Amino acid sequence: MTTKARVNHVANVDRDPRMDPRNNPACANEDPELFFPVGREGLWDMALVADAREICSRCPVLVKCHDWAMESGEPNGIVAGRTPNERKALKRKADQDAKDTAQRKLLGELLAERAGDPDALLKEFVHPPMPIAAWAE
Repeated sequence: MTTKARVNHVANVDRDPRMDPRNNPACANEDPELFFPVGREGLWDMALVADAREICSRCPVLVKCHDWAMESGEPNGIVAGRTPNERKALKRKADQDAKDTAQRKLLGELLAERAGDPDALLKEFVHPPMPIAAWAE
């Protein structure tokens, strides 16, 4: 006798807030095809996209839905009022902002570490190293 593993639907609720009826998402009673248009994104009917965005704009779980879509990398459909390309652009910007922040933090640490030795700082960032006296010329 074999037993099948039971799917824990309650665990999946945390992953996608639209799947939890307790959240009462605005898209719960809408046609799913509205949120998953057929064809390539650039060819979607913009009136249908606008309709989907309007439904998302009045949704009580919009923020949860957006966070889930960004964390999961949902590649399809209009989720939280955003298309896949819009979500990708937001992800790229967030990644670049995080990278820039990390670089600024590292630069700040280097500057603080070498504050007493300007020549060491120049060796780090100027190639070939230029003595500070040359700046005055």
